Amino acid sequence: EDLKGIDHTAYRHLQLLRCCGHCPEADLLASAGAGLTLSTTLSHGALVEMVPGGADIPVDRGNVGEYTAWLERTRLDEALPQMQAVRDGLRSIIPQPILRLMTPADLEFRVCGSPTISIDSLKAITQYHRIQPDEDVVVYFWQAVEGMSNADRSALLRFVTGRSRLPIPKLVVTLRHVPSDQTHDHFLPSSHTCFFQLELPRYSTSALMQQKLAYAIHHCLSVDADGVPNRADHPLGGTVDDMDDDDWDDLFDVAFDF
Repeated sequence: EDLKGIDHTAYRHLQLLRCCGHCPEADLLASAGAGLTLSTTLSHGALVEMVPGGADIPVDRGNVGEYTAWLERTRLDEALPQMQAVRDGLRSIIPQPILRLMTPADLEFRVCGSPTISIDSLKAITQYHRIQPDEDVVVYFWQAVEGMSNADRSALLRFVTGRSRLPIPKLVVTLRHVPSDQTHDHFLPSSHTCFFQLELPRYSTSALMQQKLAYAIHHCLSVDADGVPNRADHPLGGTVDDMDDDDWDDLFDVAFDF
């Protein structure tokens, strides 16, 4: 299973060789091991031999058992120096006795966070800035989030915070500035990842909120205005050049509200 996680193709080939090595039909092994010699190529391209001159010795029924055992061991051991460096790095931060108390899942959770994002966990960290939680735009937002898959909620987190897993310090929901001569329905949500802030236009329906939010979280992969053309007619609704004094005041209110 360890080899399967490192090199799935090598794992499948190894399983096939072992199976064919026990089959009475010689042609099965000849087919599975066609062109194989007592050697292998490591991940960085280096050729290693099982025995001196192994690159010129074909794999056959007499040596296939020894070859598969050597191949598995060689492929698993090739990254030992790198794994030792990772181990030493972890031990320099987390004492080894504590590491021994953790399962791989425990360590992953503490380093990477939880891959499962529930709507209750999102609501628990959400703050509302100059907007009330019972307003239609907020109700529409949570209806959209409730209908999302876990992958969609992960994309939402990335859109708002720059990371795709919990925990995050907070999620700030506020209104997006829309020029008075234009309708909110023509604009997409925007975000400020440095401040964990999501700006929502006042959409007229829940369905429109779902549509616009889904488009934003799956098509905007930049951070704030990075990579967004400086045009007011851009689908994302322009950049910071479109912000007025009230918008900047809102932004800094959120930025320093820690």
